[in-house]
Amino acid sequence: MSLPSMGDWRLGRNQPQYLLRGGLCVSSRPKGWRELMAWRWPRRLVLVAAGLATIAGTVFSTGLVGSTGKDRMSSAAGASSPHPAQHPPPPSPAPPPVRLAGPRSAGGPSSAARSSDSAVAWLSVPRLGLGHVPILDRGLDADGQMLIAPGRAVTHYTLSSPLESSSNAVLYGHDDIQGSVFRFLDRVVRGDELRVQLSGGSTRVYRVTATKVSAATDLSVLKATSAPTLTLFTCFPYLVDDHRFVVVAALDHISEGTVE
Repeated sequence: MSLPSMGDWRLGRNQPQYLLRGGLCVSSRPKGWRELMAWRWPRRLVLVAAGLATIAGTVFSTGLVGSTGKDRMSSAAGASSPHPAQHPPPPSPAPPPVRLAGPRSAGGPSSAARSSDSAVAWLSVPRLGLGHVPILDRGLDADGQMLIAPGRAVTHYTLSSPLESSSNAVLYGHDDIQGSVFRFLDRVVRGDELRVQLSGGSTRVYRVTATKVSAATDLSVLKATSAPTLTLFTCFPYLVDDHRFVVVAALDHISEGTVE
């Protein structure tokens, strides 16, 4: 019986087969699936870990480069601008425009009446049938708006000239509320007579020289004049009140005592 050759030794179909490789006898039996999977899984895990490490390194390096670029841009901007940008503060809201007295002025229908006030003079307008209407002094409120005497009275503004002075004394009366003392002031015409009886007893008689309609914000009626002047104004038109009707009169003469 002859022995198998040194390079190929097979004992049978169901027996393990051995191959001689380099002087070593190695089994040529196929490996089972368990052995194969046990060998492949560690290798796959190693490959996955290596891939994740590569991705993480790429993201990190990209972020680092990006942040470095931003830092460089910020540094460059800081170098070109030695002082930080300063924005001016927002403008303060403009105060409301000062308006000539009207129905919403303090002392009008929305304000409490001050019945303790006493008249400083009395006004008569013969054309309108007005006689001996009390005149009360008023000034401005905290917001610079003109105050108004309550009730059926005429307001003398102390920011204008005194009633007995040689300049412009300004009087206001309502046209459609609180007695509407100047309801028909627009019927006054040039040449009409106006009378102001002072508390001292004398009466100043004026003659109308001009009438006009002006804007509610036209404060020129308060300007001083070089001659004794009496200016009357009221809201206009009736029940609209977005303008003012103005009457200007020049001193004609002064009488002692009451003039009827």
